[in-house]
Amino acid sequence: MVLKNFSLAGLRQNYALIPLVAMLGAALTGVVAFSLRTALRTPDVSYRKQQNPEPWNEYRDKEYRLYNPKNIPKDHCPAPKFD
Repeated sequence: MVLKNFSLAGLRQNYALIPLVAMLGAALTGVVAFSLRTALRTPDVSYRKQQNPEPWNEYRDKEYRLYNPKNIPKDHCPAPKFD
């Protein structure tokens, strides 16, 4: 059920709803983009358990940061070995 004010004809009559619809669209786009990035790029998610049973070991010597604008190197802190 779609409310008549949120249809194209309803938005033409009620201009005050246009920013609301735009903000909802932007928020949904952000949520979808962040969810896709998390599912595809983080080392915590593994979809191929037969090919890579321990995905956390790929990032043992790599630097993993969400945002590093100045390319500041991380302090050397070796990961523990899980045998």
